[in-house]
Amino acid sequence: MHAVQFVSTLVLVSCHQALAQSCSGFNATNGPNGPTYTSVDGSRIISKGANCPSTKDCEVEYGGYVTAGRTINISDSSYADSVFKTISSAVHLEFTEVDTYPVSNGTMGFQNGASGYVVFTPYTICTTGRLSGCDADELNGEIVQACTPDLSTLGGRISGRIGPVTIVGDDLKWLTCNPANTTQAKNGNASNSCTGTEDETDHTGTASGLGEVSLLLLSGSLLVAFVGF
Repeated sequence: MHAVQFVSTLVLVSCHQALAQSCSGFNATNGPNGPTYTSVDGSRIISKGANCPSTKDCEVEYGGYVTAGRTINISDSSYADSVFKTISSAVHLEFTEVDTYPVSNGTMGFQNGASGYVVFTPYTICTTGRLSGCDADELNGEIVQACTPDLSTLGGRISGRIGPVTIVGDDLKWLTCNPANTTQAKNGNASNSCTGTEDETDHTGTASGLGEVSLLLLSGSLLVAFVGF
């Protein structure tokens, strides 16, 4: 009986400590347009590789699914959930948790002799500021940047830009299919490569509609130590 009470007490103390992990204040740095600004996240591959012959231009289809969500560069990730709420209240910005979105379809051309692939780079809405009133002393005064996918346009879908990455003289054997156009990508587990023939790969079929984003980050985001939730 005493053992049960002891365990129950430990659980209650642990829960109380977990709930207490928070920061009560966030002082945002205001820019020309206020406390929030538009930035970009890392690029995601949304096509298979194009390997053009030396005498002929070629093109590659793009589309599929990508995944993204809120990010924050906080030194103690156990506080992230509560800090997101504090920042949201301070700057009136909703931070979207990880989700998967369809990317618009199309084709993109590459010049003869070149190799390359198509990427989608999502836009994000960010804010930067200083934390205060934190339970953890090391967080008091810490400057953090928090971002969320831009869902303000395209009917709630993520906005961003689509463009080519060109590599001269390289054979993209690690990208013989589109990693964004698989069941794995649709389920939120996109990879940074895709090998196999079109018939062998577990394709979802081309995504319809306009959307945009994926787990694969080809280029680092502007944050130094992002923690995604």
